[in-house]
Amino acid sequence: MSSVLAQTPPCPGGCDPENPLEGPINEDLPYLIAAGLLLGTAVIYRNKIKKASI
Repeated sequence: MSSVLAQTPPCPGGCDPENPLEGPINEDLPYLIAAGLLLGTAVIYRNKIKKASI
């Protein structure tokens, strides 16, 4: 019962509790997308090379 009545802990790093979606991932999103595209391209390329050598 005490966990139901407990207060929520404060945001780490002093984030705004009114806007919880703002975080450090938003500023690096283009880099994450580019890295994902490069990694995906490398995996597809390696898979095609493997199939071609069989």
